Amino acid sequence: MPWHSRRMRTRVAAVLLLLALTGCSGGNGDDEPGSGKTTDADCAERIPTTVFDALRWSPPKDAEATVSGCHRETDQGYVEVRDRTGDYDKLCQTLNRSGGVAPGKPADWLAGLTACAVEPKGDVGQTKVLVKRSGDLVTQVTVTAVSSTDRKDVRAAVADLIA
Repeated sequence: MPWHSRRMRTRVAAVLLLLALTGCSGGNGDDEPGSGKTTDADCAERIPTTVFDALRWSPPKDAEATVSGCHRETDQGYVEVRDRTGDYDKLCQTLNRSGGVAPGKPADWLAGLTACAVEPKGDVGQTKVLVKRSGDLVTQVTVTAVSSTDRKDVRAAVADLIA
């Protein structure tokens, strides 16, 4: 019947308009993790070139805002920073996902912060650090070295990122 299709078009148009107005963020419009408001320029500030100097890596390529945070890379590896929400202790329990799920270890090398980390056994691999912030907010930093990188340099870079 013609009036059914007209009513359906009106409903579809209303839903599309509502989604456009809310930005499909699923939230209240504030800058929250996953809100989609982070820009590439924001990520260039969040992961500055000084981090790559600390890693002794070549200058980074352009910063990129991703669905889950910020990403910046060089030929030697990449760095990602993202904000998450959730129970810090639970997130630390599943931080290590290489070869199965295992907990991160306390990152006591980050003085004055509550943090856990997963570090590779050698000088190549992925370092993941989770830092507790206020409430249920946490910051996750991932440094993935595809070429030989001293652990002290990775730790210095992580400290720069979360300062």
